[in-house]
Amino acid sequence: MENVIFSKKNFKPGINALIFSLVLSFFFDSCTFEDLADAEGVNLEVKDHEELSPSEFKNQAQFGIIVDVRTYEEWQNGIIDGSTCVDFLKGNFISKMDSIFGHDKSQKLYLYCHSGNRSFKALKLLKSNGFKNVYHLKGGLKAFNFFEEAR
Repeated sequence: MENVIFSKKNFKPGINALIFSLVLSFFFDSCTFEDLADAEGVNLEVKDHEELSPSEFKNQAQFGIIVDVRTYEEWQNGIIDGSTCVDFLKGNFISKMDSIFGHDKSQKLYLYCHSGNRSFKALKLLKSNGFKNVYHLKGGLKAFNFFEEAR
C-alpha cells in the first residue's frame, strides 16, 4: 500500500477542490463553437467593434439590454446596474436567451462576465444562433469596476 498516491494519509484537504477546478477549467476552455459554426457556414469572427472597453460599454449599453452571463452566485456579489442574469454555464443558455430575447434577434445585447472570457464565448454562440447586435465587455466586471473606481 506504500505506492498508493491518494491514500487518506497523504491526501491534503483542498486538493479535491484544486483537482475539480482544473478539470472544470480544462472542460470549459476546450468548449469552442468554431466547429459548430464551420459546419453551418457561420462566421464567428468577433469584430473589434463588438469588444467594448469599459467606457464604451458604459456609454453604449444604456441603449440596449445588459446581460450578465455569470452564475447566479456570482451575480449576487455585484452587478452592473440594469443587468439581467442568464447563466452561460448552464446547459440551457441558448434556449433561455431565445425565450427572453429571441423574438427580436436584432436588438442590442451587451454581455459581461467576471473577466471577459465567458462573455466572449457567449457572444460567439449567440452570433452562431442568429443574434445580430451582440457586444461584450472586454476585461469583464473586473475591468469595469477598475474603470469606475478610477473615475
